Amino acid sequence: MFEKCPKTNKPAWPSACHRLLADDGCVVLTVPSPRVDAILAVLRFFRLVDGMMLEEHHGFDPGEVMPLFESAGFRLVTHKKFQFGLNNLFVFTKND
Repeated sequence: MFEKCPKTNKPAWPSACHRLLADDGCVVLTVPSPRVDAILAVLRFFRLVDGMMLEEHHGFDPGEVMPLFESAGFRLVTHKKFQFGLNNLFVFTKND
């Protein structure tokens, strides 16, 4: 859901996670690759999918995730692509 958050609200998410998370807690986040939007647009054009809110992704770039979470006091533990590179897994721990 992070990709659906408007760009101006994104910095608030990592800060809120940091404030609410236990000291030994972690954030596990999956976000789609921008290529997913193009694939969904084609599928929607051919009416193979319905109800996909492409406009809610707000042009999201997974490259935004690390700087936002690191600036909020998190340390990246893992970043992996999966599902043929169409999804990104991020795992962060608090840096306290």
